[in-house]
Amino acid sequence: MAYGTDFDADLPVRIHDSSDPTLGAQVDSDKNLHVLAHGKDVGDNALHFLLSEEGHAAINGVYNVTTNTDPSNFGLIGHVRNASPADSHQTVRITSASPDSDAIDESTVFALDTNSFLKYWDSAASQWERVSGDAGALNVNVSNDSIVVDVDGVYDAGTNTDPDNVGLIAHTRAASPTDAEQVKRLTAITSDTVHALDVSLHDEAGAAYSQSNPLPVSLSDSAGDDVHNYQQTSSPLAKNGTEDLDYTVTAGKTLYLKQVKLSASGQAICDVQVETGVGTDTWDTVAMIFNSSANKTEWIDFKQAIQVAAGVKVRLTVKNADNTSQDVYTFINGAEY
Repeated sequence: MAYGTDFDADLPVRIHDSSDPTLGAQVDSDKNLHVLAHGKDVGDNALHFLLSEEGHAAINGVYNVTTNTDPSNFGLIGHVRNASPADSHQTVRITSASPDSDAIDESTVFALDTNSFLKYWDSAASQWERVSGDAGALNVNVSNDSIVVDVDGVYDAGTNTDPDNVGLIAHTRAASPTDAEQVKRLTAITSDTVHALDVSLHDEAGAAYSQSNPLPVSLSDSAGDDVHNYQQTSSPLAKNGTEDLDYTVTAGKTLYLKQVKLSASGQAICDVQVETGVGTDTWDTVAMIFNSSANKTEWIDFKQAIQVAAGVKVRLTVKNADNTSQDVYTFINGAEY
């Protein structure tokens, strides 16, 4: 080839493999030189440089024990909040915390903003419904035909007509009962309108009470407030004279009247009456007591105590049945609950 003075002349150049001249680089119709860049993996295998359909470098972030032991990854960069976020706002590095990390410093945590909602399929209405929240808490009712998370065993005519119920399981006796001892299913019995758990009484050694191992029982007086009310006539009663001696039952209590006594130096009569209601001033006679010259003190015991309501009066109307004036004495015995 002769060289002249025309410096605009083209000089053809061919780039090819040194060991095989037929393997040369190609130029396409757009005058782009095609060169295959490549590297090698851990097994000394040749790998070519990948490009996406838009010409961007193709990143492979999926781990493969043979071909991609060190996958590519990106650090996420968030935008600071702005009405129209632009490149200049892309300055926040998104962070995270390990699942088992309890001590997380809020000042070092940067989270992606999330604006989303959950929906569920309402089969009864045949439509999707949004899950709602209340005071910062998500309202979720997790249930199906066989699983109920929120157990409510209280009947309510409006909101819980079919309350949940559980079978009671007891522990066998042990010094320190654990789940392993929770094996006894409690039984019950039904009698007409009474539905009660079976009860089996045992002593401290665990032996059942029976005819040969009887239950110790001690008797004691009532735990109520004892009433011992003594009264006498305001002055000696003349022959056939009478006087009313009243006792009013304490507010909020019920009197169980057990005994009434009458005493006088001579003969006397006591009419025991109970008011029909608070302040009615009408009376029901429940007993009469007569003494005699031989027995100056007489009394009556009620086998079944007479119940008298709060605020109601017990009236003892005493009469002098002797020929001379005398005082008459009365005594009420009972308990108030």
